[in-house]
Amino acid sequence: SVYCSNHPFVPSIIDTFLKQKPQFTSFLKECESSPSFRGLHLADFLIKPLQRILKYPLLFKSLLQSTPENHKDHANIKTALQNILLIVDSINEKNRQVENLDRLNTIQNRLLASDEEVFHLVSHSRNFLLDGKCTVAHSKH
Repeated sequence: SVYCSNHPFVPSIIDTFLKQKPQFTSFLKECESSPSFRGLHLADFLIKPLQRILKYPLLFKSLLQSTPENHKDHANIKTALQNILLIVDSINEKNRQVENLDRLNTIQNRLLASDEEVFHLVSHSRNFLLDGKCTVAHSKH
């Protein structure tokens, strides 16, 4: 779940390394030019675990449907399916939390606050609920 929730930050981390670490840049160019990379880039490989884990529920559902109920492995396959569904739900929830904190952080960075007054919007207890235009009306009184 940590791997999956951190995956959205991969492009910026790779860009930072490419700009700041010449050894990384030359190593990556060498690897990506290798025939074993098949024309793929590092980011293409880093998404694979995420793609695979999300396909496991389909695999286990299909396997369960193809396995007779009286087969010795049926109960184990059913348990595996339930467990992988819990894992995928956990990954999805963690991703939602990371996206929520990222959106709150973006909004917080846009808000103007004086040096004395610091406005802390980002918190694990806060959720981003609505995205839209906000108009502030001032009363003449």
